[in-house]
Amino acid sequence: MSRTPPSLVTCLLAVTTMVLPARLSGQKKNDEDKSRATSRLVVDGAVEDVWHAFSTTEGLRSWIAPLAEIDLRVGGKMRTNDNPNGKLGDTSTIESTILSLDPGRMISLKATKFPKGFPFVEVAKKTWSVFYFEAIESGSDAGKTRLTIVGLGYTDEPKSQQMRKFFEVGNKQSVRGLERALRRRAQGYDLSTLKRVLQNGAGEGPAWHPELGVLFSGHGGINRIAKSELSKNEDRKVSAYREKAGTNGLLFDAKGRLLACEPKYRRVTRTELDGSITVLTDRYEGKRYNTPNDLAVDSKGRIYFSDPRYGSRDNMEIEDGDGDGGKVEGVYRIDLDGSVHRIITHEADRPNGLGLTDDDRHLFVADNNNNDVGGARQLWRFDLREDGTIDAKSKHLVFDWEDSRGPDGMAFDSAGRIFVAGGLNRDDRKAETNKHRGGVYVFSPTGKHLGFIPVPKDEVTNCAFGGEDLRTLFITAGGELWSIRTSAPGRPVWPKLE
Repeated sequence: MSRTPPSLVTCLLAVTTMVLPARLSGQKKNDEDKSRATSRLVVDGAVEDVWHAFSTTEGLRSWIAPLAEIDLRVGGKMRTNDNPNGKLGDTSTIESTILSLDPGRMISLKATKFPKGFPFVEVAKKTWSVFYFEAIESGSDAGKTRLTIVGLGYTDEPKSQQMRKFFEVGNKQSVRGLERALRRRAQGYDLSTLKRVLQNGAGEGPAWHPELGVLFSGHGGINRIAKSELSKNEDRKVSAYREKAGTNGLLFDAKGRLLACEPKYRRVTRTELDGSITVLTDRYEGKRYNTPNDLAVDSKGRIYFSDPRYGSRDNMEIEDGDGDGGKVEGVYRIDLDGSVHRIITHEADRPNGLGLTDDDRHLFVADNNNNDVGGARQLWRFDLREDGTIDAKSKHLVFDWEDSRGPDGMAFDSAGRIFVAGGLNRDDRKAETNKHRGGVYVFSPTGKHLGFIPVPKDEVTNCAFGGEDLRTLFITAGGELWSIRTSAPGRPVWPKLE
């Protein structure tokens, strides 16, 4: 990318944009040419994330100002307001015009309106700046972003040089803001948006429907909160979707049909588009399942479900066939022809939540035996073969909740991050401790622990993406429904973003 700024391509080195949270690799002044100020920085973040922070309304709000909007086009406006109680357009608003744009590589702005009391208005009208974004591909900073900012239009006048120093100092003092925003983006969520949506009745399952709203298992049936109710701050109305369903995990298939694990009836069902119920399976080799718990669907439409047993084990019917009466808590696959195949027998102790990568290469299994002291509380990853079976030798530990409450349901975002419900807040159980707090644990596609969303209500059971943009993570916890906004949309089987 050229380092020579185009003659008219500039943006104001102004209050709106110069709060740069990055690791300052060096800031050099051109003492021979006081008409410009050049800052060279290395930002600890991928170039697409840094560009996002500068060029989108969401990105600007994450680090520059609580009120912000941008019309990303030549001649478009960027408006920001540091006053969270104000509004865009009032006397606290800064407005800049986009003079030139090379998406992902360069943006130039010139401030045209200034907040009341800004001391350099007349000087600032004569200045502008260019921002260059470049991915660093090698060396110790590989994967980060080189950000070069060239401010132009300064003069030898004392007021002009004073403004120049004002921004240079301001940049150094505020470098942490963008880093925090980028870190939140890397983690995949914004903790400031965590809120309780419903106080009772949401025990499990959440699943999003673009017309019906959010569905969940609770009070013995499937209930929902309409989209119109979600926009309210309180007193959200809950309506019944299917009474006495006895469900746990819920998931829409690629055709928008609701799949459900029904532990009460020991079966897996599908609600057709006309409202009729199809029983997909209620027995394996003639024997009833334990208590089907959670589901996943691959790109071929094959359904995977877990079948653990919590509580009494007296009426468990499925055995491992070794002749010693060993009971099986397995994972099964339902093929398109309706046939059912067991893919996990004893490779996991008590499989609960399930998740599949979008390329069908890996199956994640939440192994959660919270009934027994020393029971399994791990998240495992298995390689999944083309035929839908696992490679048992590929079993890989992603995270161990040790003696705390183990993992439960999970969801994936479009960046491949894995959001896993688990942990415990209180410390009053014989088989579980609160060593790992209750909430949603976030992992990278490779299994690196990125962050944690604390949910103050036990037990945190499941999560699913929804909302019009699929960037709201709905979380069930102890009968309550919570939500949090995420940096990337989710990746449900259905619906898909257009």
